Amino acid sequence: MIHLPSGLRARSTLGFAVLALLVATSLSVIAYQLARWYLIGQREDLAVRQAMVNAQVVRGIVASIEDPEQMTGALRSASNARAVVQVDDVWYASVVEFSESLIPASVHAQLDAAGSAAQRVVLNGDPYLVIGVQLPGVEARYVEFVPLAEYARTMETLGAALAVGAAAATAGGAAVGWL
Repeated sequence: MIHLPSGLRARSTLGFAVLALLVATSLSVIAYQLARWYLIGQREDLAVRQAMVNAQVVRGIVASIEDPEQMTGALRSASNARAVVQVDDVWYASVVEFSESLIPASVHAQLDAAGSAAQRVVLNGDPYLVIGVQLPGVEARYVEFVPLAEYARTMETLGAALAVGAAAATAGGAAVGWL
């Protein structure tokens, strides 16, 4: 059984500390969720816009290349994106670590249905945004893997800072209750 302090000062200290903890925790959770929504949303919007630009560049490359063996080199020089392209049922990758086998089936299905797709995935322990788009006129698909690890680290740092702030607010509430 928990024995609560019985004096007025002890009860006041406990009451202020609990109230400060509840307020600080609530505000920290709200701040974290708003920051997460904003930062990740902004990153995803930027990534989708950049992937669409990259896809148009690759579309021009696919249309101009006659020898499929040149596709990988051309894809690497088109942008620094981690991308794979499907041309005539053959996949070409700009980076060895990323291949068509890493594309989720749901992205393939959404590409078939809507012509574009975006989905967050975790590959080798790191978060990525997978963005795919059909390339009309050349019968090809472009899929780009955008890393989100930087934003995950930012959110971890923000979460730790908010937790420290909540602990400090709780200690401050306890000090005010004591006085």
